[in-house]
Amino acid sequence: GGGPVDAARTLDALRALQIETVPEPEPLSERPLVVRFPGLLSGAECEYLVAASARLLRASMIVDPQTGQSRADPYRNSQTATLWPLDKDIVVHCLERRLAAAAGLPFEHGEMLSVLQYRPGQEYRPHHDYLTPGGAGGAELERSGQRTHTVLAYLNDDYAGGETVFVNSGLSVRGRRGDGIVFRNVDGGGEPDPDALHASLPIRSGEKWAASKWMRDRPYRY
Repeated sequence: GGGPVDAARTLDALRALQIETVPEPEPLSERPLVVRFPGLLSGAECEYLVAASARLLRASMIVDPQTGQSRADPYRNSQTATLWPLDKDIVVHCLERRLAAAAGLPFEHGEMLSVLQYRPGQEYRPHHDYLTPGGAGGAELERSGQRTHTVLAYLNDDYAGGETVFVNSGLSVRGRRGDGIVFRNVDGGGEPDPDALHASLPIRSGEKWAASKWMRDRPYRY
């Protein structure tokens, strides 16, 4: 029968397949700190994530800064699939471990994987990923700590528009299929970094698919 020993053996076997091996990072920016991982995912892995998440797509939500409740808003009008533990198979689990490794943080510090779909005209206007102390994110901060890193993986590239833009620095990133970027949402002292303000520009044609994973400074509790 199954059990902790079997689970440990399975994880050891998966690690032997180098599921957490990531490409050499390319620095893109120092403030905010942004690095690119060319070919973080293979083409087949990108296709698998899109197929695994398509049935779970729902209207993307934002957190209301006054109430702390999630709601739909034109500020973010894409579609999102959130993959909870029961939605994931071993392949998706392995890919999540690689995304966490790209951030240089333990897998247990990661929030749920999100797969995003942007259609023509859809965008995510300038926003921060960090949680605001004392604001709506206060309870989340107490439970699991700050969102120190964001990991983005581009799952396709046959679209126009949709660049990831860091507003204050002017850095614009257009990833090829399988590329990943990691950026820090906090400064060197662990405080929220205003320079991490970023946006996903409107799609002009085609559809953009991306995977997103937020990483905390403590193990994530949901």
